[in-house]
Amino acid sequence: MKWNCSLWQCLDQVEGLSAAFIHWEHAFEGAFHAFEPYLRPTSRRATRIPCPTPCEKTCYRHVIEHAPNDWVAACPEGLPALPLSKQDILVYEVNVRKLCGTLAYALHIEPGYEPILGLPKAWRLGIYSATPMERTPVFLSLYREPASFKRIAVELLFQNSIPLIVLGMIRANCPGNVEALLRKNNSVYAPLEELVAIETQEIRVLRELKSFLSSKAATTEEIPVAAQTIGRYKCDDGIHWTVNGIDKGIFFKRKNAIKAKIIEILFEQIGNGWIPHATFMHACGWSRERYFGEANEPKIIQKHPTDIRNFLGVDVEFRIEYGIRFAEHIVKSREAFSRVSFSLISREMLPF
Repeated sequence: MKWNCSLWQCLDQVEGLSAAFIHWEHAFEGAFHAFEPYLRPTSRRATRIPCPTPCEKTCYRHVIEHAPNDWVAACPEGLPALPLSKQDILVYEVNVRKLCGTLAYALHIEPGYEPILGLPKAWRLGIYSATPMERTPVFLSLYREPASFKRIAVELLFQNSIPLIVLGMIRANCPGNVEALLRKNNSVYAPLEELVAIETQEIRVLRELKSFLSSKAATTEEIPVAAQTIGRYKCDDGIHWTVNGIDKGIFFKRKNAIKAKIIEILFEQIGNGWIPHATFMHACGWSRERYFGEANEPKIIQKHPTDIRNFLGVDVEFRIEYGIRFAEHIVKSREAFSRVSFSLISREMLPF
């Protein structure tokens, strides 16, 4: 029996990655035996289970103990109670370490299992080497909701200074705008439903992980004729900035300078619309009071866009109600992806 694409969707439907044994059986139907090795029992008993009776809406039955070894699932709508065994109501959870080990083996990932602080449903899987010189960290996310996946994507980009691969259960877990953000930072999202099928006695690779990497930095968009292109490249004396291929020189010497953080954020978010003021406050360690200043005082943030505007000779727009951005006719040089190190990412950076 196979654990195939539809069953990754079944796993996506189980809340919290733990449930009563009878719930797991019902969720995976005839393919449960392929998934069962990746579950482990806990000491907990379920207090309710999803109702197996066809209803107009999803509802739960309460688990009631009448006597030792005598449990039933009581229906809140008054339907007949269902008898349960002790095994039925025992809570099982996903054995994530074992699952990660299986995925690492199947996808030729150098194992390096590690939980991620602050992200209880995300783990470091290991390192994938598409070539001997290219070693990319791989992470597994078992978050179901797109909003939660957005948070983990931004957090992983913030914590890691190199390109990465994020695995999820199904493609719908990762919204299109979050996948675009990953691609902008030379990273990729790979859904497991397109990668691996697990059968009772073996695992089967549906698609090589390397195939996702081939297009991670690709872009097919044409640059408008009237556009100004901004690029950057690293030299021995520092980071040089270019406009339409013309070297404008070095804007900052110290890597952790405030102006360095601001221009990096503006550059990385070219094409993504207005960047919220909270992004710059967080990156620079400013309070809202210091950032905006008093009513009759110049705002501390406004000096830096002005300096960037004068240095590059391009429009930098500032709006109290929206944030800051490069003007809409400004685009990022395609050379920037291959010539510079990884970008600075803020947790509040997403423009959606």
